Amino acid sequence: MSVPPKVVYPAKVPDRFLAYCLDGLPFLAGFHWTMKYSGHPLQWRGPALFWLALYLLYQAWGNHRGATLGKRLRGIKVVDRKGNRPNWSVSVIRAFGYLLSTPVFNLGFVWSFFDKNGRAWHDILSGSLVVEAGSKSRQQRSGSLALSVAVLFGLAGYNIYLYRSAVLASDRAAIMRAQEGLAVLARFEELYKERTGTYTDSLSELAKTSEDVDVFHDLLLDIFEPDGFRFQANADSFTLRAKALDRHASEVSVSGPR
Repeated sequence: MSVPPKVVYPAKVPDRFLAYCLDGLPFLAGFHWTMKYSGHPLQWRGPALFWLALYLLYQAWGNHRGATLGKRLRGIKVVDRKGNRPNWSVSVIRAFGYLLSTPVFNLGFVWSFFDKNGRAWHDILSGSLVVEAGSKSRQQRSGSLALSVAVLFGLAGYNIYLYRSAVLASDRAAIMRAQEGLAVLARFEELYKERTGTYTDSLSELAKTSEDVDVFHDLLLDIFEPDGFRFQANADSFTLRAKALDRHASEVSVSGPR
């Protein structure tokens, strides 16, 4: 595909990247806002599909208009093979082509680094091209490059933060095992009281109640952080606290009588 006669310069990757971030940020923020106030943090698929559909519709509308808001702010626009504003079919195909370009580490966008006209996979699929809306000075281009690098590092840092703070499936499994383990310890507390008339704040006494001290300690090491136990007990009640073996050493607790 040769550059259309109406096009002087294909858009540079830094401007395309910044436009992509500007366009996607409101929808990503909307998704996180929905999840924060939905009360169901594990039921994310419905909100994710809703905001994704809105984003794709926005992209299709922006393509048909010649540029999304992010592209307009970065001084770039979308044209078809003839250098004209895309019709609806090209606009919709290009928008939904994001579903092809985005998976697997945004490989479809990375492709634009190697295409002579800077096309991503969704550009090739729809027969579109992103071009400069007007001429830019060397200073403007340098500024775009510096800003895009800063944003890229910022996003990388934010994603690392999210990963480190997120509760993964393995974390949830470890927390669940810890809660189940505390439930077993609570039953031992009740057995101990039946025998002695009071609850105990001694892990060793609970181990004796289990009637197999070695197995008891081995199981605890498989479920809890060794130094994470805290006990409070008297004749009428008890509280057991421990730390799960998830990445955050989350604290779990159980109280009784049960």
